[in-house]
Amino acid sequence: MNPKFLLCLALVLGGALSGAAQTQFKYEIANGKVTITAYIGDGGAVTIPETISGLPVTSIGGESFGNNYKLTHVTIPNSVTSIGVGAFDGCSGLTNIAIPRSVTSIGFNSLYNYTNQSFGLCHNLQAITVDADNPAYSSLDGVLFNKDRTTLIQFPAGRIGSYTIPDGVTRIENHAFIGCRGLTAVRIPNTVTSIGNEAFYDCRQLCDIKIPSSVNTIGTCIFLGDDQLDHFVFPKSVINLGSQKPPQIPLD
Repeated sequence: MNPKFLLCLALVLGGALSGAAQTQFKYEIANGKVTITAYIGDGGAVTIPETISGLPVTSIGGESFGNNYKLTHVTIPNSVTSIGVGAFDGCSGLTNIAIPRSVTSIGFNSLYNYTNQSFGLCHNLQAITVDADNPAYSSLDGVLFNKDRTTLIQFPAGRIGSYTIPDGVTRIENHAFIGCRGLTAVRIPNTVTSIGNEAFYDCRQLCDIKIPSSVNTIGTCIFLGDDQLDHFVFPKSVINLGSQKPPQIPLD
């Protein structure tokens, strides 16, 4: 067995941790850095520690906070550089989350072979804010973008009503609007050329959307579960259309 894992296990079982880390988190140590692998606390407002046992916490592992409906707010320290795929997926009570300037990787690699999905299905999430000095990501009106705002990465699922995507966005990322059940209309600018897999999955009230003629790539199952959308026309500009394979994320 990996000796680094044994060290971590010994620390957890032996009570060598102190304070919040001892009771709220499981973690692993590698190369002198800590990755949070699971949150086991009581929910509410949670502050992730900057260090554990004197070592920096640099990663929030995939699915580590997943499906914790009691979680309402998370404070991420500036030591964290990556947030794993599905880290906060299904945290239905989470209302806001702030991403510090240190984070340069969010939700990439492996799960379902799709990017994103770190904050998916957080049905009460109202805003994602990003530190202005972050080199990789940005936010505008509570929506998560890449740094130069050419890719819309995640729309907060708790928002209701209509939304206008800003001019200059060229791609709507995989799962960008997943589970936005109060979203009724989306305005897509002519700068958008690509819409990712399941981008509008489970947007149950979405009834008004038009894909502009600039779009040439549309991913798989982009409107699956959108009960109010009864008519849709693909523009003639679309030359790449994802096969409609079964969805990877179950509707609840």
